[in-house]
Amino acid sequence: MTEAEFKKIEECNAVSDLLPLEFRNGTRIDEIGTTCGNCEKEIPSGTIRGSITKLNEHCISFHGHGICYGCKTVTLIDVRFADDGSFLCKINDSWKRRMITRNNLGLITILWHHFKSFKNRLRG
Repeated sequence: MTEAEFKKIEECNAVSDLLPLEFRNGTRIDEIGTTCGNCEKEIPSGTIRGSITKLNEHCISFHGHGICYGCKTVTLIDVRFADDGSFLCKINDSWKRRMITRNNLGLITILWHHFKSFKNRLRG
């Protein structure tokens, strides 16, 4: 990954600026998190960048990148949230279905792990 490509990712919206995601039926997503595809450490939402696309009234897509400054890796994130509480995440070129979980505050929280389909070491 070139420095220019990395800078372009860094300039995208932080996921925290795009939340919450709200569906017409009241389903709401307040947090999106991931782990590094290389070192498997948690990537804070402040370093997840990307964009939201409303596919229809029942499905919202998030496409972005998690930046791990610890091991200098960028992890691709491609997920589609449904208003029924499920989501699809792309892992190793195939889609996996998962369910949204609620934390102890009752907020809907997404945390998916091991996005190893794309990992790109940063130069520098």
